[in-house]
Amino acid sequence: MKQKKNTIIMWVCFIFLICLLTFQVKWLYQINQRLENIYQERYPSYLLVNELRQSTFSLMLHTRHYVEKHDPKYEQYHHDIVAIRAGEKSRPKEREGGYWQYGIVDQASLHSAGEQVSLHALIEANHFSLEELNLLRKAEKLADELALTEQIAIEASNGIISADNQQKLLIGETSKDFSARIINDDAYEQLKQTFVKMLNEIITLLDERTNARMEQVLYQKDVIVMTVAFTVALIGFNIFVIIASFFKRWSRIGKYAKRASKS
Repeated sequence: MKQKKNTIIMWVCFIFLICLLTFQVKWLYQINQRLENIYQERYPSYLLVNELRQSTFSLMLHTRHYVEKHDPKYEQYHHDIVAIRAGEKSRPKEREGGYWQYGIVDQASLHSAGEQVSLHALIEANHFSLEELNLLRKAEKLADELALTEQIAIEASNGIISADNQQKLLIGETSKDFSARIINDDAYEQLKQTFVKMLNEIITLLDERTNARMEQVLYQKDVIVMTVAFTVALIGFNIFVIIASFFKRWSRIGKYAKRASKS
């Protein structure tokens, strides 16, 4: 009777441990999903911040090339990037690195055109914190100010200077000299440095926020992995006890059978 009771207890424990293991595995899956969600939230945010940085630097580069070489393709590059960023032209599907650096007026880029939406709209729709979003809005304004200065430089390089900008000409300064000066003076450099500093602050905030969440989830994952390992060990021990009990029972039955045959 006692042996039967012990067997029942062992099977109840076994079933309980299997249910516990199922729950733990499900919990582990949910934790992995949370880690994936954090990554999926962080990566697009990096892309958007990087796009604002890369597109702004490319506008600077193309403006300088145009002012120096007066090659029309650089003016076209500048206009296209501004149009894409404003949502007036289709975006490239691959919008990292070389795309912004070398321009968009080529067949490969035209064939890879994506949706037509402004960078500002994508930033507003993304999962940035309020602090990150406020900094990004300020950075966007700085980028627009830089682009406006560059547009004035391009127009001045073409001999076109508005009445307001005529007052900014130095005595004896030509329109070409004016275009070169405004993209190299202290005001422009200060604007550029402030823009870069602001983007770096955004990246730092983004890293701190997502890394803190990720560390918390990783800690939970470590805990559940250890509990899974412990549960598996208990299941293994329980199976060993059940098998040992089974052989012990059959051994006793065998002894009883031998005694019965002798008598």
